[in-house]
Amino acid sequence: MEMRSAAPETGEASAQRMSTSARTSLIALVAGAALGTFIGALPGLGSSVAAFLSYGVAKRVSKSPERFGQGAHEGIAATESASMANRLSRQAVAA
Repeated sequence: MEMRSAAPETGEASAQRMSTSARTSLIALVAGAALGTFIGALPGLGSSVAAFLSYGVAKRVSKSPERFGQGAHEGIAATESASMANRLSRQAVAA
């Protein structure tokens, strides 16, 4: 059985899709980092709490929440940035 690859996207369509994905991921990244920093400053809350809350906020404000749970870039960016910001703010508070 012969495998055929899909036709490559044109440069303009690919760039437009990438810029839309990057823009929505950037918004989620900044919001997640802000939330993670705030939660990191509170005693007793860990990076898991920051990641869960950030995921929930990103899903709630997303234009397409049905993509969450299937590898949506916004969800991944939000949780990872919240987790990292939480860890960094904990280190800053401890220092």
